[in-house]
Amino acid sequence: MWVESLLLVALVAGVRGQGEQVYCFTDDPDPYVGFSTKTAYNLARGEVTPEEIVPEGCEPRQIWHLVRHGTRYPSDDDTAAFLLTLPGLQIDILLAHQEGQGELCDGDLTLLTGWSIGALNMTWSSQLAPEGYRELEAIATRYKESLPLLLDQPFTNSSFKFRHTATQRTEASARSYALGLFGDDSAYIPEALDPDPLLRFYDVCSDYQTQVEDNPDATLETRLFEEGEEMTSVVFNVSRRLGVPLVLDEVLVLYDACRFYKAWDPPSAAAWCVVFTPDDLKVMTRLGLFLDSKPLTHDHEDPDRLWRTSRHGSFATNVAFTLSSCGADQWWVSAAVSEQVVSLGGCASSLGCTWDEFIATYGQFLQCDLDAICHNTLTADLAISTSVN
Repeated sequence: MWVESLLLVALVAGVRGQGEQVYCFTDDPDPYVGFSTKTAYNLARGEVTPEEIVPEGCEPRQIWHLVRHGTRYPSDDDTAAFLLTLPGLQIDILLAHQEGQGELCDGDLTLLTGWSIGALNMTWSSQLAPEGYRELEAIATRYKESLPLLLDQPFTNSSFKFRHTATQRTEASARSYALGLFGDDSAYIPEALDPDPLLRFYDVCSDYQTQVEDNPDATLETRLFEEGEEMTSVVFNVSRRLGVPLVLDEVLVLYDACRFYKAWDPPSAAAWCVVFTPDDLKVMTRLGLFLDSKPLTHDHEDPDRLWRTSRHGSFATNVAFTLSSCGADQWWVSAAVSEQVVSLGGCASSLGCTWDEFIATYGQFLQCDLDAICHNTLTADLAISTSVN
């Protein structure tokens, strides 16, 4: 790998044509900010309005809100990679440019020079970051403002139910959401189930464990993509821009640094994003939402695809169903993904469903036999273990 990287740098000088403009991240008024599942929520969310959620003449009666945890710190492995890799690479890149290698513009070099690893340490691994607390509190506040008749009221056990999984980032997210609704810590949030057969059903799903978690073929397309021409080109381009020979694993660390630092402070320019051009960064259900006619593979990446995790899987991604009463035993269901109302299949309106339409389309999923779907023995074993303990 190192021989390939050294050869790569040796070839750099003759690759770029004369007059070809070098991309300058700090001069870009609209830099690319779609970072898959590590996208900052406020760079991906919509702007839902009360009129879109509740039709005129109706009153909201119930909301069901499923929310991913907010922006977090990296996992153990990623945090270790940041600590071990980034400071040394920063020095190598700056030295390379002092020696006339690399292509970063002055503004990008200045931004990278000012970067510091700061207080990041292993004890923060996977915990909710300050931006994550803000995201969840703000989501709840905006929904309360949109649905004051339903949500602008004191907490009671009979009116509000909370549930989260057994991690610090999800519990902190739940408490931040409650803070946004009530302005204090009055909400009762029960302890998490561990394992949780509803919110983390895959932990107790035999088929998921065998066919996905423990199956190397489940990530085959990812491996083929990483070994393919487009990712090879990204590694080449990044090495050329930085003037430092890199391998794929190092470029992936830089990509994580770019997207995590951007998510922690969305309004600011993230220093490690100077590494990539917009083109480099773009090389990457029951409701029937965002389904493409052809699945994504390592050799099929439709730029106009519907399924884009940068838009539909960011930090704090959420789906909210609101049930409204429209009089004379008439009910209306609306759905919003990350504060953007979505059209549900089987509904005549693009803003939601009548109750009859909703039941006709989704009533078949009311009974969900997880053990049958998963060919489970895990759930039964779990019940026996619990009773014995």
